[in-house]
Amino acid sequence: MTLPLLTEDAFYRILRDIFQAELKRLRGYPAIETNFPRYAVFQEPPWHIDSIEILEIAASVNEFFHLYKTGMEDNLLRYKNLKQWIELVFLSWQEHPEEITFRTSGSTGKPMPFTHTMDSLIQEIREIAQILEHAKRIISFVPSHHIYGFIFTVLFPAYSGIRVLDARETGIGLLKSKLEPGDLLVSFPAHWSYLDRSMPCWPDNIQGICSTGPANPDLLRRLCSKGLDCITEIYGSSEHGSIGFRHNPDHPYHVFSYLQSSKSQAGGENYFIRTLKSGKQESFYPDDLLKWKNEKEFYVLHRKDGALQVGGINVYPQKIADTIKSHPLVADCAVRLAEKNENPRLKAFIVPEHEVETISFRKQISQWIYQNLSPHERPVYLTIGEKIPKNNMGKNMDWL
Repeated sequence: MTLPLLTEDAFYRILRDIFQAELKRLRGYPAIETNFPRYAVFQEPPWHIDSIEILEIAASVNEFFHLYKTGMEDNLLRYKNLKQWIELVFLSWQEHPEEITFRTSGSTGKPMPFTHTMDSLIQEIREIAQILEHAKRIISFVPSHHIYGFIFTVLFPAYSGIRVLDARETGIGLLKSKLEPGDLLVSFPAHWSYLDRSMPCWPDNIQGICSTGPANPDLLRRLCSKGLDCITEIYGSSEHGSIGFRHNPDHPYHVFSYLQSSKSQAGGENYFIRTLKSGKQESFYPDDLLKWKNEKEFYVLHRKDGALQVGGINVYPQKIADTIKSHPLVADCAVRLAEKNENPRLKAFIVPEHEVETISFRKQISQWIYQNLSPHERPVYLTIGEKIPKNNMGKNMDWL
């Protein structure tokens, strides 16, 4: 296995993003700037990272890079600044670069860890490098410690020898001035919608890539009509990595060549078989229900587990409805996706326990939802009524 040469900047970006994510999780709000500097001393202002927070962050770094396999993990607790952590992770990576562990976003419940071998990740970027062969530079709008960001803003540029510009804090005016022919913008549906409304036209020879959730086809068509050369959608997951890609929202996804589809004898459902360079094979079922055009092309229909995506994060409507029903003034609740916008949010139909004054009840429930649910889980459209709408078969139905 030939490993791409990861630069100090790559390790810095990953560690900085882990710090940000963990501090937001622990404190409940964004804690530090994106440009968290290499020389930052953790306990000093403005960061004020205490010893308990350091334990949690060190555990995440240890898990991500598998420092425990080199015996270097305890040094994280001795070092007091980010530069020392970067040097330590770099040394550990030289000894054990075989595996990386990513976590799901975990909007409901605890995020789940999934370990990927570098063999499998390099297998992906070799094919991605062919698909995106015209990319000269990466413009990143995504965190580098999630699998999507790691593959496309860390491994892919390292493998292809191209530069990376982190543009998450870059305004539209500055972004326009920085764009160069051959740039590949790595982003997600909600941010692409922002770019669509903010950029009246695109310079020549600019491409985009989109993942983390389904993008509205009309949005992708508009972006290309304004001059974007192409926007590639990647279908995949934290657990299984990249599965399929397409360059046109009207076309099916094409399966990556290292995967084959096969049909189970029992239920007749298609599953994937991955063949690694070593010849070892792994099989898995996709998280979504797929409609197959042929053995190499498919359309994505919907999640099997009832999850919906809000801003690229999986949320579970029934679990959210059950949470809202736990409020003493709520007798019943149903939650669905409100699809009237390109970046859909959730809506809820709420039945009060007894007769109420609608305006004050809505205000009270809205406040409670804000305090008890994460931003992606919060229904932003609330309908108050006497009973959940049902069809003539007694099943819950949609409402306006």
